[in-house]
Amino acid sequence: MNVFRKFKTFLLCLAALTSAALPAQDLRPTVAVMAPVGNSRVTQMNKMTAQGALQQYIVSTRRYKLVDRSRIDQIMKSHTFDRGGMVDTSKVKEIGKMLQADIVCVTEMRKEDGNFIAVCSLIDVESGEVSASAYELIESDTAPNIRDAMNRAAMTMLGKMDGSPPPAASASSPVQPPKPAGDPLQDPRQARIAVVIPEIHITRQIPDPAGETAIIRKFLEAGFTRMVDKNQVDKIRNSDAVKALLRGDVAAAASIGQQLGVDYIIVGEAFSEAVGFVGSGLFSCRARVEARAIRTDNARILATNGFHAGGVDLTESTSAKVALNNAGEMMGDYMVKQLLSGIGGGSASGIKLTATGVKSFSNVSELERALKSIKGVDSVRINEFNGGVATIDISTSLSAQALAASIGALKAPRLEVVETSDSAMKIRMR
Repeated sequence: MNVFRKFKTFLLCLAALTSAALPAQDLRPTVAVMAPVGNSRVTQMNKMTAQGALQQYIVSTRRYKLVDRSRIDQIMKSHTFDRGGMVDTSKVKEIGKMLQADIVCVTEMRKEDGNFIAVCSLIDVESGEVSASAYELIESDTAPNIRDAMNRAAMTMLGKMDGSPPPAASASSPVQPPKPAGDPLQDPRQARIAVVIPEIHITRQIPDPAGETAIIRKFLEAGFTRMVDKNQVDKIRNSDAVKALLRGDVAAAASIGQQLGVDYIIVGEAFSEAVGFVGSGLFSCRARVEARAIRTDNARILATNGFHAGGVDLTESTSAKVALNNAGEMMGDYMVKQLLSGIGGGSASGIKLTATGVKSFSNVSELERALKSIKGVDSVRINEFNGGVATIDISTSLSAQALAASIGALKAPRLEVVETSDSAMKIRMR
């Protein structure tokens, strides 16, 4: 009996040591990002850029594992699973099993009638059904534009899979932080905001903008949690788009909005100048901060103002920063008040529109242009296009009934309003 107990104890100890030596099991879902398919106008470089951007974003969330690209290529070449590069959804289970993947990501890219469009989908291997999809209209076929579009698509799809947007990537990553889950025009605190205000102390530039920092702090204190990090702003601070915006070209706001993935941009300039010694060894400076709040989707100026303030400290440079900080705080308080009072949309309301009978990508683009042409429509944002159904967010000062009447009166494309309520509408393309 004594020997038996010793042997049992030995086995238990051995089992404990063995289990301790084993690495913790990685339970994260595995994703296989397939090479995108495209028509003849989509280049191989376009496809490689898109696939790489999707992989990078998914990895950056740290919620998923990726199947190695070389393994995917090997499987796809060894078996007749593709149709011009696109995975046949009926074969997803078989492909997923071979790749040991839980999710397969497929992308279709097309250039038609001057439009560059991508549709991405996440397909559940077990069920073979599409779990999430995203539609992106790409501004042009440059690598940065394609990467930005794929980042937005991945954010949208993973947000639908997880029930919330995935976390932002590290500051060193080019992946843009996710956009808000709600409508930022209806909930300003969910808006993503960039503040770009270069500063100069007369005769020399301020290396670390104090007024800009003060404005950002005021937004954060008011509950705006999606302010763009300074490191990201620094990348575009001296860009042609920012210079154009500072010269008064508000159309450049759209370009910056795409680069940073923002809903609003607070842009302006600040300067300080010396006043002189005021006694007791203290030095005084005065500063002025001027800024405008601009919506990036329609380049509309929402608010503009300028504030003066003074600052006193032991040296000229530190008193200049104090003055700039004080003026920046005044500007921050003003801009926060303006956004919270509803300047983002004025009297505009948000309407969720669902369109059926949409046969192609060109139909989606035609519908988008038609909706934007309606007087009283501020912005149109396509969320998804899949299986002949497009879902669209519309910001408009029109009532749902007035919008329905305007849609019904459109000559092209021919649209039929099927159902409408105060905040939602269903239409059918004929």
